[in-house]
Amino acid sequence: MKLVIKHIVFLFLISIVSLNVMAEQKMPSFYDAEKVYNFCSLFPKTQIQEKDWIEKTGKLDFLTFDNLQDWREAGLCTGYLASAFDTAILNPKVCIPKRLKFDQVINVFTEYYEKNPDKKHLPGVIVAVNAFSEEYKCE
Repeated sequence: MKLVIKHIVFLFLISIVSLNVMAEQKMPSFYDAEKVYNFCSLFPKTQIQEKDWIEKTGKLDFLTFDNLQDWREAGLCTGYLASAFDTAILNPKVCIPKRLKFDQVINVFTEYYEKNPDKKHLPGVIVAVNAFSEEYKCE
């Protein structure tokens, strides 16, 4: 059983490396990192931004969007990052904190994107998996 798990992990890691190489060659994807980042920019990054948003708009819930497109894009952000996060945690070198909120997951992706603007053309899933793998690396 352990051997099977090792083979699965090995194949997963090979596929991630292959995806990174292919991504550098302008691999087609549904959304590049810039598009995913734009979807996720609908969410406040901190409680201070959330408080400012509430004061500015008068809405108590910062996820009250004015139009259907904003709801759609917010859903694309959460769905896309949740899938990428679930992929990243398959790597045995990734250790997830016990109390992790999804807004932290969004922040990890957006901060990684902002620090690595040269990766904006890469598939969003590659950038997200790299962000999570780097942030939650086991020590």
